[in-house]
Amino acid sequence: MKDGQSKPTKAAGRNRVYYAHAMCLYGTLDERQELRYIRRTFRSVIVVNPAAYSDHPGKLSDTMGFCLKLISECKVPQAWERK
Repeated sequence: MKDGQSKPTKAAGRNRVYYAHAMCLYGTLDERQELRYIRRTFRSVIVVNPAAYSDHPGKLSDTMGFCLKLISECKVPQAWERK
């Protein structure tokens, strides 16, 4: 797993927030900084980072479908706009 990525987890009782971002940001400094910001802002949530699933067979065969399933399991989808 690359630095700055959330481990795939199903921790019960905690809210999950989906970090929606472009695949070109996976493993970059920008991704790490954005994850750090999310974790500081939403301290009680589990961040679901789709980059942590890069080698998952489900994501490799149907990227959008897999990510939509991850989103459906989260309370708050969070998208970041690049400026």
